[in-house]
Amino acid sequence: MSNTTNTTSNIEALIRVTSRLIGVLNHEVEMLRAMRIGDIEKLQDEKTNLTVAYENCVRALQADPTALGAVEPAVRQELDALAHQMRRGEITRH
Repeated sequence: MSNTTNTTSNIEALIRVTSRLIGVLNHEVEMLRAMRIGDIEKLQDEKTNLTVAYENCVRALQADPTALGAVEPAVRQELDALAHQMRRGEITRH
């Protein structure tokens, strides 16, 4: 597998993981707002697994930061938007 293909696969995995993690965090916030505290425990395993997967994806991309430049602009833009959401804590805004 070429370095560019590997980087693209890592970015696509990071996009999937980040999107799902944002979804779980949104669900958790909704549960908190609804005072369904007891239901939050059901999300913890998935949230933990997604967090570990997110960290692994980020580490893989950090191993070769120059390879990010070879990724399709649309994919890079999608990743940037998700990363911005995660950094800013833009989860559920109702």
